[in-house]
Amino acid sequence: MSQKKEKFKVKEEARLLRKKSNRIEESRNKIKIKSREKSKTIKAYQDRQQELKDSRDDWKVKYKEQEKKNKELTKKLKNLASNLEITEEELQEIRDEFNEVKKKSHKGFGKPFQDTT
Repeated sequence: MSQKKEKFKVKEEARLLRKKSNRIEESRNKIKIKSREKSKTIKAYQDRQQELKDSRDDWKVKYKEQEKKNKELTKKLKNLASNLEITEEELQEIRDEFNEVKKKSHKGFGKPFQDTT
């Protein structure tokens, strides 16, 4: 009888070991699946991060171009404004001279030229 009990114990141990082995294998498979899902998620985040970095770099380049263009236009505007001031001053001098000449030549006839702008 002891041999039967021994065989039964061996079979029972083998059954328990197979059961434990199956549980471990299932657990390992679940861990693999979770690991794959996490790696996909991480990859998606890395891709998004790269897209954001590229977008930021593009924005910086465009910003610098626009800033340079803005400085050039500001410089041009200042030059035009200074030229316009000189032109206005010269125009006023010409008007004053015209009025003086008109007064002298007509001796009171007509009114002096007035700026209507």
